[in-house]
This record gives sequence, structure tokens and C-alpha cells, in this order.
Amino acid sequence: MASLASIAPTHAGPGIGILNGSGLATLPRELIVEVMKQLEVDPAAQLSKMSILNVYSEGFCDAGTPPQSAFLGNGQRCQRGTAARLASVLIDMPNLRDLRLDLRFKATISLITPLRRAFNRQSIQFPLVTALNFPMQTDIKFIPDVFPNLRALSLGLRKSPATTPDLVHIASLVQLEVTAMEVAPTPRTYLVTLPRELILQVFKVCHEARHARKDYIWKRQCRAAVVKLSCVNKCLRALSIPYVFENMNLLTNEDSLDARLQAIEGNALILDAVRYLSLTTHGPERPPSRWDFLHTSPPIGPCGEPTIELLVKLPSKMNLEELQLKFIWGNNSMVRLFRNELAAQRVALPSVKVLTYPSSITVNFLPTVFHNLRVLSLKVQSSPKKTSGLKIIAPKLNSLDTLELDKGHWKLTDVAEVAELFPSIPRLLIAGQLRSTRVSSLIPVFKQMTKLKYLALTEDPVVFPRPGLTDSALMRETELLREYHPLREDSSENALEFFRQCPQLEELLLKREYEAKIYHPLKQRSNVVDVEETIEDLDMGWPVISRAG
Repeated sequence: MASLASIAPTHAGPGIGILNGSGLATLPRELIVEVMKQLEVDPAAQLSKMSILNVYSEGFCDAGTPPQSAFLGNGQRCQRGTAARLASVLIDMPNLRDLRLDLRFKATISLITPLRRAFNRQSIQFPLVTALNFPMQTDIKFIPDVFPNLRALSLGLRKSPATTPDLVHIASLVQLEVTAMEVAPTPRTYLVTLPRELILQVFKVCHEARHARKDYIWKRQCRAAVVKLSCVNKCLRALSIPYVFENMNLLTNEDSLDARLQAIEGNALILDAVRYLSLTTHGPERPPSRWDFLHTSPPIGPCGEPTIELLVKLPSKMNLEELQLKFIWGNNSMVRLFRNELAAQRVALPSVKVLTYPSSITVNFLPTVFHNLRVLSLKVQSSPKKTSGLKIIAPKLNSLDTLELDKGHWKLTDVAEVAELFPSIPRLLIAGQLRSTRVSSLIPVFKQMTKLKYLALTEDPVVFPRPGLTDSALMRETELLREYHPLREDSSENALEFFRQCPQLEELLLKREYEAKIYHPLKQRSNVVDVEETIEDLDMGWPVISRAG
């Protein structure tokens, strides 16, 4: 609250008082002034000449103190008799004109009430005081009796002036020229009452994605906080749509897909908000297993042609940046029909930059539908050259920056075909297992890829555990077979040789089991002398190149 000294009659402002001359003295508000201690320590203090006094103290607070206490220190309760001594000191200041009592933080019991009681018991009056600043208190009837000639009064109220009856009593006895009243605010500011810009900023902070590593390995986002905010009311629900539905993940059986798609078909707000779409379906082509007796649910039926038509139509209504498709056990019921429907509707999705596509008979349609692909992830069943369409689309993907190929077993000849089809790819990820192939034997192959800067490669060899093992026994034997495999090599030595043979390579990721080791070259001038190894915390030890899902 602004000081009354600058506006009260015949009073100077708070930063100009001095002891000599006008006889004014000001005490900095930042200090805790204990007048009694000052008198005891410095009896020569010329307090009698003071005309302005600011008493600042902090009461005891057992529930934590406001931020001001962090600077001033935690207050404690005043000792018995402190209020009476303070009242006596005030009497000994005959020139006092402006009294400011800034008593905070539960000081009502420890100081304010005893001080008021001391005024009443001793029948103290301050006829020369014309400006008073008194702390928040409802019982203020004593003010006219103690300060009969007030001209300026500053109060902090717990309630509004209309509901504070003591103000009427004071107004009838004191002729005030200046009043300043501050009503304690009530907690009526809620999230829903904030301006729209602030609410959107709250959503943005809650939705903030984790940083990408090297621009192509992404961490999945957590949006639980935004979803909870969207459940508050309709207003927050509408504002949260761009954040809640920015990343849409659909996991369903083929025969339930139609209902899921129809639920969002007519909602333009949701469709416009989707940027990353992940669709995973389970079809009827699941091979028989000895564990089938555990599945009590009815068999999954294939989806019909109307569902495929709707599935192809919806992405064209979205502003998709990334699309991830996983048609599990649905080569005939989903993959073929989806590919044919794309051609029939002549759909083009130029905004899609990242695509994850399932195994298919052919991928020759990709450049026609996705003109501006930057990242492509494919799961192939055979060698790259035998994957229909891959050889055709390789020279057409001019903007492709990152390629991930996932294959169950990789041989040396398979990797050589990748280098032949995509010799200029800057980022390459080879997922799967190595069959009868050493990691060191792949170095001459990647040496031919003169623009390769980032390489992720599996080190896991193909092993054959004993039949009949399950669960932990199967996992334990698999780990042992991989650990002592005759083709296993030292990762650091291979990484060093990679960087020496491939001077343009900047980063190498080698996956072993569920651990990802990241290597960077250490150079002296232009020679690689060593490698720097770090263990990256990646899901299943493998980088995620798409935000979708």
C-alpha cells in the first residue's frame, strides 16, 4: 500500500527525512525495526526527533511463510511485554507525526492485540499523529480515541468497507482528508476464468514434447495432464482439442474399425487437429498357435470395403505430418484393399513427411501418394531387391532423409543391396538380427555410402534355443547363446573401425539385446584416434523415428 506520508498534510515523503534540519527520520521498510532493542543498544539514539516511524515485524507462522519471509527470515512470537514497551517508546517520541505499523504474518495474537490493549489500559493518546497505517484488523474502534486528529488513514480490511461496521464509528468521530483501504482478495481466480491466451499457454506447457535427439530420434509424448484438463468443462474441452488429438493412436480389430472411424468422421475440429496418426489393426489371418485355448473371445472378422473407403478418405481431411500403419494378420483383408483403394480414389497426402508402412507385396505406389517423404520405415520379408516395388521407388524418393528397414534376418548380401538401392541416404537404420554375419564384415559395405552420417545397426546374431523352453528359461538361454556366439565381436573396436573407414560418419548406434550404445569419433586433426561411448535410454534399445503412436 502506498505510504500516506507523501499525501498527508505537513508531512514529507518517505525518502527525504533527516535528523538535523527538519527533524525527520525514515526507517527502510526492508528492515525489521525493534525500537526497544535500539534504545537498549544505542541510548544516544535521537528518537525523540523522529516524526516518521515505520515499524515492520513478522509474526510467528507455523504453516510456512509468504515469499517475503525468504528474505527477512522466519518470524517468531514477541515476548510478553513487547507491546507495552513499544507503546511506551511511542509516547517518548513527541515529534511523531506519521506512524506506520506494518505487522505481518499472524501478528494479531502476538503483537497487534496486545498493542491495542496497551493503548486502552494506559489511556494513551497521540494528538500530533495525523497519518496512520494500521494492519488488517476488524476491531479498530480504538483509533479515534488514540489518534484524535487523524487526517490520513490507511487500513487493510478482511471484508469490504460496507460489511465492516467499525468504519462507520471511525468516520463519525474523525475528520479524514485522505483514506486508503485495501480489501483482502478472495480466491475467485480459477483456471477457467483466466484469459484465453493464458489458458492456451497452460495447455502448451502441459503438452510440451520432449526434445528430439539429432532431429530424427523422438521420445513419445505424455499428454495425461492435458486430458485431465479437458474433462473440466466444455470450454476447456474445446480449447484442448488441438492438444489432445494432435497425436491420435487407434488400436482395434478389423471388424471394429468401422465404428471407430465413424466416431470421428463428422467432427471437423478433431480431424483438423490430428498431426500424427497411428493405426494398428488385428485381422483374421492370425496363424494357429498352441496357446489358442487361452483366447476365449470370438474370432476376428475382416473389415468390409466401406470401411477401407472411409479409412482412405479420412487422412485426406487431416493435416497429417506423420502416418504409422500396422496391419497385423491382415495382408489380404487390409493391405491389398487399402493399396487398391488409394489408387481408386487417387489420394495424395503431400503433408505427410514421416511414414511407417507394414509388409506388403508391393510399395511402388508410395511416391505417388506421399510426394514429400522425409522419413520412411518399412518392414520387409525378403531381401530389398526382392521386395516388389522397392527397387522402383528408390530413385523417386528424392527428399528422403531417413530410412529404416526392419527384417527378421539380415545377411551380408541383404545389407549390400540396401547400399546399392540407397547409396545417398544420410540416415539409415537396420533393424532385426544378423544371420551368419559379423558386424565387421559390414564396414566395407557402408564405406561405399559416402553421404551416410547416422547409422543404427543391430549386433544381435540369430540364435536357436532348445525347443520347449518358455518364459524366463527361453529368455535366459537366448541371452547366453547371443553372449557366447562365435560371431560376437567387441562393439568399441568395431565402432572405431567404422569411423576410420567411413570418415563422413558422425554417429553410430549399435544395439545389443535391449541396450543401445551410441558412439562418436574422437579426432586429432583429421585422424580418428578413439571413440566416445554413451548408453542411450531408448525403448527396447532401438530409436523411435516417429512421433505417431
